[in-house]
Amino acid sequence: MYESQKKYAKNNLVKLGIDVKPEIREKFKTACTKNNTKPSRVLKDFVNDYIEEAEKNKKFKKST
Repeated sequence: MYESQKKYAKNNLVKLGIDVKPEIREKFKTACTKNNTKPSRVLKDFVNDYIEEAEKNKKFKKST
């Protein structure tokens, strides 16, 4: 990672973690590899899609 990328990440990003069983992690990583994608991309897409759907269905109030 370049220094500029490290600086951006440090100032603009936070970790979002979950706990899963080791075998689930490995199956997920394998599925991602078979689908030619990265686990982090799949999770980011899921989070963004979930937020978009929730906002569309007004399941939560947008913060201002």
